[in-house]
Amino acid sequence: MTRINVFRNLKSTLTVVTRSNSIRAKEMQTLPLNLRPPTFRPDHWTKVLSLTGFSTDEHADRALGKIKAYDLPIPRDHRAKGYDPVKGKILAVAKALDEVKARGARLPPLTAQWERLDLKDVVKDQQMLWPAEVTHQVIPTKTPSYVKRIDEAWGEKAMTPASQ
Repeated sequence: MTRINVFRNLKSTLTVVTRSNSIRAKEMQTLPLNLRPPTFRPDHWTKVLSLTGFSTDEHADRALGKIKAYDLPIPRDHRAKGYDPVKGKILAVAKALDEVKARGARLPPLTAQWERLDLKDVVKDQQMLWPAEVTHQVIPTKTPSYVKRIDEAWGEKAMTPASQ
């Protein structure tokens, strides 16, 4: 299944849109040279949005191109004071999907998986709506295996009363 992912940096305000499922060093080339981190740390990046359901790679590539066209860098002196690049990327995704639909193309049923479900309301703040073909849900989280092992080892003991 083809998808488009939006990642954000936990230490700075950088955001990256890519088709890959995990962020790699080559995605840093899409950032301006003066904004690239000195070293690439995958653990500093987290997925904000995952848009799935594109029927072919070509459709996903076209949508990615539209998103990148809408999300051009804004010069610092033209930016609003509280500008948030994550919100800018989310708006770019919504605008790109609206443009595809406005041109008469049929959108397949898409699923937007969010880091936090309240991020989808950024579009409503700008008096826009998501297309009807997009359903929203939270990104499913996976419990790390070491947590499962701790629960297996200590779960029953922790649940029994101390008096027994």
